[in-house]
Amino acid sequence: MSAGAGAVWARIPVDVHVIPNTSEVTGRGGNFPKLLLTGRDEDPATGTVREGDPDQPALWQEASDFEQNIWWLNLQSPDAAFASQRRATNPELWRTYHAERVMDMVIEVWMREEYTRKAEAERADIWVNHRAALERHQVQVTQQMWRALERYVRDGSAWDPDLDEVAA
Repeated sequence: MSAGAGAVWARIPVDVHVIPNTSEVTGRGGNFPKLLLTGRDEDPATGTVREGDPDQPALWQEASDFEQNIWWLNLQSPDAAFASQRRATNPELWRTYHAERVMDMVIEVWMREEYTRKAEAERADIWVNHRAALERHQVQVTQQMWRALERYVRDGSAWDPDLDEVAA
């Protein structure tokens, strides 16, 4: 017996134990991704508050987060720290920054799914097509999401993070 995937195959006898993909079992990606704040929100994987990291980007996701469709707004990154520190004196700045990261998160999820869907059929020399698709999608989604987030940015009104119809 041999085992492999794609272009990598074992040439020696192996025992194979297949582990179900947890993202398929739990339906990962079926819901709107959840954005949590470092230093404040509890990490579902560990049950403790996830601390920020100044060496990580503002929008941060680790492998364990991917499985749960969670993203982190890393309040230790320089730009997020700047906006967060001005939350009390300039709440519009914070809400604008927060809304922009939500939109970035949706675009990132869409791009990953688009790239994954094409898988090995994707040719490296046509990444420009992904870039063009990203720009078209950004315009479409950003306009729709802005309608949903504008009140939140303007006056702090609560917004519904369950925006499945916007992300679709």
